[in-house]
Amino acid sequence: MAPLSAMAGASPVPLFQDGFEASCGALLYVESFDTDASVWPLPWLELADSAEVADVVAGEARLRPVPSGNPYPLARMAADVSTTDVDVRFRLRMDDASRNGVGFYVRQNGGHMLNTVPHGSGYAVFVEGTFTGRPGVGLWREEDGIETLFAHSDTSPVPAVAPQSGVDYEVRYQVRQVDAATTALRARVWPSGDAEPVAWHVEATSTQFDLQGISGGIAIDSWDSNPGSITPAHTFVDNIEVRELCEVF
Repeated sequence: MAPLSAMAGASPVPLFQDGFEASCGALLYVESFDTDASVWPLPWLELADSAEVADVVAGEARLRPVPSGNPYPLARMAADVSTTDVDVRFRLRMDDASRNGVGFYVRQNGGHMLNTVPHGSGYAVFVEGTFTGRPGVGLWREEDGIETLFAHSDTSPVPAVAPQSGVDYEVRYQVRQVDAATTALRARVWPSGDAEPVAWHVEATSTQFDLQGISGGIAIDSWDSNPGSITPAHTFVDNIEVRELCEVF
């Protein structure tokens, strides 16, 4: 199915008013989850029966993984939105920052870790609370179903804030093919309502062979380090914009 924004006659309403729309590339996809529903709107699909909850409540997409998973509990929703060199923005919130994390994949192949054929692959930005002892934002890659952290804001000259429970945050994530063998990635995160910072909280390059020069979809991950708890801890995502990259970095 074509991305929502690519459908004939579609005229997406800008979600941000700070020059992002005017200065960046063509809009590939936009979703503000305005209509409450028991499922996420198309083209979003759940992968590998990984989500115990995946609905839209009060104008936000809500997600929570099943209590068990291989190799760990991770709910993943994927959408067929073609991405190679992109500039992404989205909003997130965690019920419990001591347990939760939220990831956004690009160049994603429609797989879910080791639970699908093919196995999952792609590049992700992951905003996490305190459960690993490294709160902030990280850059990850998935290859053949194995996720690997390769850069984190806690080693950056400008570290990201530690996300707090119940607080909305904005994320900006950029990915660019530098040459045939190298991809550059960077991300920043800040509290909703604040001005977007100038500094990037995490920056890195990757030479992962299978992820170079390819086009893939997008995906949203929801992590809960204690999904079997009596008290559920959801993550929420809203105001997604995916654009062709317009910057060189």
